[in-house]
Amino acid sequence: MVNTINQMIADIEERHKGLPRLQQLSHILLVLFVGLVALLLWISYSPESNYRDIGNIVSINRLAMNEGSVTNKEKQEIESASASQDIKLESIFNIPIAPSVSTLKSLPSTAAIKKPKPKPRIKRAKSLAKKVPKRFDKKILPVTPQDQAEKLYRSGLALLSNSQKKSAVEKFIAALNLDGDHFLSQRALASVYINQKNWVNAEEVLTEALARQKNITVLSILLSRVYLEQGKYVLAIRVLKQNPEYQKGLVDGQYYSLLAFALQSEKRYQEAIAAYEGAIKTDVYNSNWWLGLAVSLEMIENWRDAKKAYSRALETSNLNNELIPYTKDRYEYVANQIAQLENSNAESP
Repeated sequence: MVNTINQMIADIEERHKGLPRLQQLSHILLVLFVGLVALLLWISYSPESNYRDIGNIVSINRLAMNEGSVTNKEKQEIESASASQDIKLESIFNIPIAPSVSTLKSLPSTAAIKKPKPKPRIKRAKSLAKKVPKRFDKKILPVTPQDQAEKLYRSGLALLSNSQKKSAVEKFIAALNLDGDHFLSQRALASVYINQKNWVNAEEVLTEALARQKNITVLSILLSRVYLEQGKYVLAIRVLKQNPEYQKGLVDGQYYSLLAFALQSEKRYQEAIAAYEGAIKTDVYNSNWWLGLAVSLEMIENWRDAKKAYSRALETSNLNNELIPYTKDRYEYVANQIAQLENSNAESP
């Protein structure tokens, strides 16, 4: 490559010996530019070339820029160095050979190169075909005593609707023999006995049912009714007050009114007043409860409050027709007592 450049320079000098010096210099620079381009191409396409002639190229540049400053001795050294290089111009266009061992060593290790993560494989969707349901062996479940008791209870209701009370009672008793906690059979059997005024059997059924500590409020009302029908007010009061739900205030107005009637019958008027007031809180339009409250207030001669209670019983307009004349009569009597009391107070010094 260097020999070719030197030859090109020599040819130019031969052609332009008669040209002015400035013109000669411009031609030399043009040739130098072409030579540098060729040199760069050679370096880029031939990595195995020997780069020891770079110093000679520098000397050639000096010769091109200032030919007068290069001595004959330097020219001879450059020519001898160029001749010793076995470089062919055709090697510029050769296909690059495999890199040298030193070049391979200078490359980064393959361990440092991050390999791209493989793309996740998309699973094929499972078959959407309907699965055949497994066959189940049909087994008949055993009938429990509770199931048998329920069946007997329903048979008893059917008989009771046909006025076959005796047969219905037998069904209810049979149901309780299978399941002593069957509440519907307890209530139905007790109700039949109460309607028949068979107080002994009704009391026995309800007392045994209450001992099981279930459905206490309903059973307490039924048992207290049995006692009230027999005039056993103390027993009725005891049953109603022993109910844990009553003690927590979780009973309704009917429960309070039943207790108030029992207390009033025992002439325990103050307690009856409290019970009636508890009932009225659940329904302020119940005339019967206002009437019961008025009676208890009149018995303790609380005339003013009794008059108000009688008045409310008449105002609510749902009082039994048979009780309306009695209520009006009691209202007039209480009002008269209040008038007499006011007159006596006015006459007293």
